[in-house]
Amino acid sequence: MLLQIPEEILQQKYDAFAEVERDYEKLSIVAREANIAVALMDNNGNYIWINKGYNYVYGFTFEQLLTERGLSIFGRFTDSSIKIAFSRCILQKTTVSYEFAHIKRNGEKIWLQSILTPVVKDGKVVQLIAIDSDISSQKLAEAQTKEQAEMLGEANVRLEERQEEILVQAAQLETTNKELEKLSIVARETDNAILIFDESGCLEWVNTGFTRLYGYTLSEYISLKNDCHMLGMVNIPENRELVERAINEKMTIIYEYPTNTKFGDEIWIQTTLTPIIDVDGNISKFVAIDSDITKLKAAEFEIKKQRDELEKLSIVASKTDNAIAIYDDGGNLEWVNAGFTRLYGYTMERFIEKAGSRNISDFRFNPSVRALIKNCMNNLKSVTFESPTQTLWGNEVWIQTTLTPILNRNGNLHKLIAIDSNINKLKEAEAEIRQQSEEIESQRDELELKSKQLQQQNDNILSSIRYAQTIQSAILPSESHLNSFFKTFVIYRPKDIVSGDFYWFSYYPAFEENGKDKYFFAAVDCTGHGVPGAFMSLIGHRLLNEIVNEKHIDDPATILEFLGMGIQISLNQLESGNDDGMDVCLCLLENESENAFRITFAGAKRPLFYFQHSTNQIHTIKGDSKGIGGKYYEEMSFMNKILILEKNDVLYLTTDGIIDQNNAERRRYGTNRLVEKFISIGNLPLEKQKIEIENDLNSFQGKEHQRDDITILGIKI
Repeated sequence: MLLQIPEEILQQKYDAFAEVERDYEKLSIVAREANIAVALMDNNGNYIWINKGYNYVYGFTFEQLLTERGLSIFGRFTDSSIKIAFSRCILQKTTVSYEFAHIKRNGEKIWLQSILTPVVKDGKVVQLIAIDSDISSQKLAEAQTKEQAEMLGEANVRLEERQEEILVQAAQLETTNKELEKLSIVARETDNAILIFDESGCLEWVNTGFTRLYGYTLSEYISLKNDCHMLGMVNIPENRELVERAINEKMTIIYEYPTNTKFGDEIWIQTTLTPIIDVDGNISKFVAIDSDITKLKAAEFEIKKQRDELEKLSIVASKTDNAIAIYDDGGNLEWVNAGFTRLYGYTMERFIEKAGSRNISDFRFNPSVRALIKNCMNNLKSVTFESPTQTLWGNEVWIQTTLTPILNRNGNLHKLIAIDSNINKLKEAEAEIRQQSEEIESQRDELELKSKQLQQQNDNILSSIRYAQTIQSAILPSESHLNSFFKTFVIYRPKDIVSGDFYWFSYYPAFEENGKDKYFFAAVDCTGHGVPGAFMSLIGHRLLNEIVNEKHIDDPATILEFLGMGIQISLNQLESGNDDGMDVCLCLLENESENAFRITFAGAKRPLFYFQHSTNQIHTIKGDSKGIGGKYYEEMSFMNKILILEKNDVLYLTTDGIIDQNNAERRRYGTNRLVEKFISIGNLPLEKQKIEIENDLNSFQGKEHQRDDITILGIKI
């Protein structure tokens, strides 16, 4: 009969081995491996981990197992006894043992004994540990006849030797387990981050201290960094050289660097990187221990800052011409710099001897200064005061003193520092400034008087201009008057208070029985803007009324010719050299039929725009290229241009103000933009057309100043 390994001993040792391998496998770099197959599975029979002995027994590594056989135990073994044992282990929560035949990866047939142990947590089986031993020899012995008893005896001897080996291995694993338990406590409880890299330098495990320090889990960190190679995690060239040295020379190195946590906090880290060497002298792992040295760095920075400040203060104290004195918490003088002696002529000892005391409260200050000193010491706030004093040489100097309390860690007064500056030149400057101030005040009074006079003159001028605006507004036809004949809109924006633009309308009723009513519309742009332009607009308005309403001239081209001659005569241009004039868009509207009007247009340097609602198109008729008036005005002749418009077509008479308006980029509004706007609004009611044009102009102009007077007159047929 074959010798059997005691089941209790074998089960205990395998349980311990499985527990160690499951919880601490990433830390175990020294544990020896037994030639038995150990596998960790979940409660569904899926493999989680196998040891290297699994390869010895079955011929599969974990990667080969995944690729060729799959994760499930039931995918690998079809023997019904395995399923029965697995179910019994789960349901009864007890260890079961069974035997089965199996074909190894290399084709060899073997017999195996499997011990299946449940891992129970909170009354439920969460994992199972399978320990498989090769019992092919035992099975072979059982198949032998009695005549092979000697061979069976030898097999028993071999099994005993195997048992001894297993017991030795179990003892070794127990020792390793104790060491790993200690290491586990350190890795779990320390606030230091512990990182383990494989032999190629790739990060494969971190402890919980890593998450506490940086905020990242291992998976989060790998997902964030993409490249988690040891060298890829080092950004500072000097530190990278140290890491390369640790790899090449197999030595421990220490380096420091700043980094950011998951929460955006900047921290300073000190890393100790140690390569782990196997028995063959090769690197098998790298262990990095990261320590938070932020407070240490802050302390170093503060010490350096204080050292730098002290160096600066030392330079100031030795080189400055200001006097610096230090007093203890009772106000007793302890130290003065060289500048004190240069300013006053006294050494500290001679100054104390002259003052008769070393306490600041006994020095000869006036009562208000004494009160400030007392306030500084009691309320622990800096004070500044000025006082005259005499030097050793008998000179009187004005001194400005800044007295600053220095506090100890408990917030109590520790020292007083007084910095005295010679302000004689400042006092002299103040006296000179007072003299200049009196002169400036006298000049200011005179300027204020002149300013009031200029303001009064300006008010008078503005009042006159505003009255002129009233007069100019009075000569313009109201929109209600225009709308009593046609649907119209008017955009009229003077650049200044009064305008060089004006629009004009006249109704000429038919005098004959079959005659036609005549409607005259004009948009006129006079030379200049403001007051000069307004004067020209009054002249132009008067002349148009005279030509049309008094002389009854109704031909647009002739009207422009008479207007030009009138400007020449009114301004005496042929003799005075005056070159002012105006640009005009003039239209005569007459009934052609019930739904159509005959339009006669004449233009002096201004076009006529009209919208045909039937085609949704804008058309432009150019005027003549010469303007009205001017000292070089020759034979004046203009051409009429005639068109027929139907009901709901729209005429647009404009000056060039909107076209020349610029925006913040110094680009002009331009004719193209105006035409596109007319096309987009041509079918809208006129009141909405006016709003659309004004909104577009305001948007384009932005905060830029208006460049010229703007006039647009819209007339719907």
